[in-house]
Amino acid sequence: MVELRLLVVREDIQFMGTTGTSTGVHLDFQILKNDTNVDPGPYIGL
Repeated sequence: MVELRLLVVREDIQFMGTTGTSTGVHLDFQILKNDTNVDPGPYIGL
């Protein structure tokens, strides 16, 4: 399944926060391909 859509100006696309026993604010960023997690680096220029 591929979901593509246009974003609205100033639309939130992520939230940062802390939950459970984390020691600081963090962002969980995932890319799924065929229901499998893949390295997001190439998609964001790393």
